[in-house]
Amino acid sequence: MRVLSFMRTIPQGKRPAPDMIAVDCVPSAQNRIKVYFRSDATTLDEVVRIVRLGGTLDDDPLIKETTDLIENLWSHFFPGVGRHEHIKPALPKKVAHGFLIYFEMKLGSNCLWPKVYFPVRHYCESDMFIANVVSKFYSTYNEDFSKRYVRDLQNIL
Repeated sequence: MRVLSFMRTIPQGKRPAPDMIAVDCVPSAQNRIKVYFRSDATTLDEVVRIVRLGGTLDDDPLIKETTDLIENLWSHFFPGVGRHEHIKPALPKKVAHGFLIYFEMKLGSNCLWPKVYFPVRHYCESDMFIANVVSKFYSTYNEDFSKRYVRDLQNIL
């Protein structure tokens, strides 16, 4: 398996650890398996390197699209933090957990679909900051959603 082969190239102390496995409860032809890894990566370059499996997935246009989105989100959630700079927890005494990265696989397909969960509750200053970032991020993709997101969130909560 490409994912495990790549993970073994990362030094033991920095290697993302398998965190969980998820399987859809649907007929096997539609089933996906998702292998989640908890990573202590705290730089954009580290996260992107894992998502690309060290470059082995670079030929896939989906990977380029995914890493472009990660880079865009990074610039919104962590403004001013460069590719090689480590993000810092919002509160100095807060225990910060790294990124959760998973690879989705489907029967009969050689494609890996990576996804990244940003640990915003550990690294962003407030819920309002996070809501505003999500709204701003979506402004280029869905203007209507972007305009109403913060307001709708406040109404729900």
